This record gives sequence, C-alpha cells and structure tokens, in this order.
Amino acid sequence: MKKIIKSIFIHNYIPKLVVLLLACSVWFLVRSEESVMSQYNTLVNVEVADNMFLTDVNPRKINVTLEGRKNIMKEYINKNIPINLDLRNKQKTQSIHLSITKDKVNCPPELFVKKIEPDYVDVQIDRGIKKSLTIEIKTHGNPSIGHTLKRISANPSVIEITGPETILKEKTSIFTKPISIAGMDNSFTQRIGVEPLYHGQTNLPDVDVYVDIVPSLKTRTLTEVKLQIVKSPMQAGNISIKPVEVDIEIEGSESYIHDLKESDIIVYVNISDLKEGKYELPIRTIIHRNYNIKSISPEVAEVTIGLLEIKGP
Repeated sequence: MKKIIKSIFIHNYIPKLVVLLLACSVWFLVRSEESVMSQYNTLVNVEVADNMFLTDVNPRKINVTLEGRKNIMKEYINKNIPINLDLRNKQKTQSIHLSITKDKVNCPPELFVKKIEPDYVDVQIDRGIKKSLTIEIKTHGNPSIGHTLKRISANPSVIEITGPETILKEKTSIFTKPISIAGMDNSFTQRIGVEPLYHGQTNLPDVDVYVDIVPSLKTRTLTEVKLQIVKSPMQAGNISIKPVEVDIEIEGSESYIHDLKESDIIVYVNISDLKEGKYELPIRTIIHRNYNIKSISPEVAEVTIGLLEIKGP
C-alpha cells in the first residue's frame, strides 16, 4: 500500500508538478476575473461660471454602487470617484434640481455604475456682486482685574467683498474672527482674518485690530479742601477770598484713588498780576498726572484785593 502511494507522488513527478502549477494559475486567474460590487460615498463637484457663486449643494455626497473585476476594484477602493456637474452656462441666480445619471459618475471604463442613491441633487447658484462692508470686531474674555477695554478699532475699517448676491445684498458688516482679551492688562495690535459669510468663501483679507486696555477708573470726592492764594511779593495789604474751601471730584485708577491724600493736590487762585479791586477768578488745581479732575465746587472764587470794608455807624 505504501509503495502504491509513493508511486503516485514520485512516479513522473515533474509532469504532475507542472499540471499542479497550471491548475493554481487558472484558479487565481478565475478568482481575479470574478465580478464584485462596492459602494462609494461620492463627492458632488459643481463647476460654475467665473461671475457666479455656488452657495449650496444638497446632498453634498451621494452613494454610488459600482461593479467590476475584483482586481480592478481593489485599485480604486481608496480613490475618489467624483460626480461632476457643469453649470458654466447658467448666468443668473437660481435654484436647480438636477438628476444624477450614470454618465455623470467619473469612474474608469472597467467599472460599471449599478446604482445611484439619491439620484438627484439640489444646487443654489448666485450672481456675484461687490459690496463694501464695515468691520465688526468680535472679542472673547475679559481684561485682568482692575483693567477695562477702553476702545477697539480695525484698520481698514471697511473692506470690499465679492460674493453671492442673495447673501451680500442684506449685509452691511462682517465680523472678524474672535480676539482674546482674557487676562490682558496692556493695549496691543493683532492682525486677524474675518469670518466667512458663506460655506466655502475664500480669499478674505486680514485686518489690523487695535485693542486699547487701560486701568479701570474710579472716582473720589475730597471735601473742604483749603483754597490757596498765589500772589506776588509786592502784593501786601488786605486780601479776602470766598469760599475758603472747595469740594473736588477726582478720577483715577483704583490703586491711585485708594492712596490719594488731600496733600497730593493744590487748589488755588492766581492774583499775582492783579491790582486792587474785586474779582471773580477761576479756581485752578495742581495734581499728579495719574489723576483727572472731574469737577470743582464751586468753580469760581470771589477775591477782594486791598479794599477795606467800610462798616456803617
């Protein structure tokens, strides 16, 4: 029995080996020629005229089932097989309902389109127009404690945009991308882009945004501050002033206002160039540059120089 089995495998083994190899080759060839089907999630490409804008495509992708030889299908398994629609002959704003036929699927001739689902697409195209839009600056966050946003501006403050008529005709402004001012305690300038007005909008300009962040201002009122007289050495004699004290409202940063003392401010009237007589003079101040005078009450003082008051009998 063993001799018989051995004879089967060894006797004339070369022809037998050739036949085996031929059989395997035929088997692999048949397998590669097998027809298989595969589904692709296919992107819809729409081409429009240079003066037109594509504003909507729905659906954006379509399921396409293809059939072909297994070895060919493997070559395209990871490749894009788009659906191409040519609308370059359309020259006005409109909505278009298009049927997707097999010839619109850009696949190699070795593959066959078996199914398209859905077999339509809705497209919106708009005539292009130009319009000047004001820049509106978008911020997020808040400055650091003790600071505030004083002002913010863009350069340029107006830009010209080319885009779809149905979108631009209602627009008067366009937003920048958000600028963070969170925790900031100093002014700064940042170059930043603007937000698209519609899906796929490109070639948008950048603008320079100036952000002015300053210390938060507080007010404080000093009452009964003594009013001083500035005079020349040559002025002698009787000098009287009404009032002798004033109230002053002062503005400054929170830290400066907290530390403010009455001795930090000089309140005076200047009579150094005046002769004898009665005058109404403005009340002036000398104060550190980190403060602003909001108000003085009263604003004018009555001054009498060198005149004796005559009393009745």
